[in-house]
Amino acid sequence: MTPRAVSTVEKRDGRQERLRATKLMRSLFVAVQQGAGDVEQVSDVASAVLAGIATDAATSTVRSDVISAAAVRALEAAGFGAAAACYDQVRRERRRRRHLWAELAAASSSSAVPSGPADDNAGADR
Repeated sequence: MTPRAVSTVEKRDGRQERLRATKLMRSLFVAVQQGAGDVEQVSDVASAVLAGIATDAATSTVRSDVISAAAVRALEAAGFGAAAACYDQVRRERRRRRHLWAELAAASSSSAVPSGPADDNAGADR
């Protein structure tokens, strides 16, 4: 498949934003630092991620979870196993938090919200 220029990221909530290589580089840099790897190679890993998603992309838009999975694979392929584990751990933790927030939002929207005035004496004869 011929590489396609990926220019847009579809976020998990459906929003779309411009693909920013600097954002990818920053997240890889943090993962490599936490994994005690050589940060000098982060640019090469980011290039591998971008090349990988461009090769696999059917359109100019790619989902954020596809980028995350490609980043983990590229870190592992570059010999940054500990950094890949850090990156994946952050990814799983964010997914867990999003799921909890969605559950809380669903629970709060389904709970009965009292209607009417908050004053306990409302409606009492005065």
